[in-house]
Amino acid sequence: MSTWTNHLLLLAQMAAPPGQPGAPEPVPLPHPEIAPPVELPGGLPLWVAITATVLVLALFALVVWLLLRPKPPVALAPRQPAKTALKALRALRAGATELPPPEVGHRVSEILRVYFMGRYSVPALYRTTPELFPKWHDAESETRRAWRERFEPLACIYDEIAFAPQPVTHAQAQSLIESAISKLEEERA
Repeated sequence: MSTWTNHLLLLAQMAAPPGQPGAPEPVPLPHPEIAPPVELPGGLPLWVAITATVLVLALFALVVWLLLRPKPPVALAPRQPAKTALKALRALRAGATELPPPEVGHRVSEILRVYFMGRYSVPALYRTTPELFPKWHDAESETRRAWRERFEPLACIYDEIAFAPQPVTHAQAQSLIESAISKLEEERA
């Protein structure tokens, strides 16, 4: 017989399942005193998989709820421009003696213009009435006409105060502050 035939017979004997004729005898391990390997249980217990799934779904639901829940309305504090302006003018009156008179006049003007902005929504804080309402502007919209009617009667009075000549003495500065406070209180009443 050839060597090829011997190899095929040897392979056939090795491939045969144990206990059949031609199967080789099992060879003992080289170290019989070593314990066989420990087999680990297959997969996770069912309760672990269910718990993990429930937790992931709960987390997903929480994220979706936080993203899609209706936002609570934001409560805006009511605007009180007259109260704010009077408070600022009284604070200015208390500290007017330490400031130079032209600075007092400038601060009175700023307080009144901020008041205009808050009370009448005048878009330009540092414009006079003729600048805000030019005479050549004949075609006014209804909203602009209503805005003008609301603002213009008081604008002339405030123009006298806000764009008054700068006070030179502390007495003129105090008089300007008192005039502004009285006009604001008249309008408030």
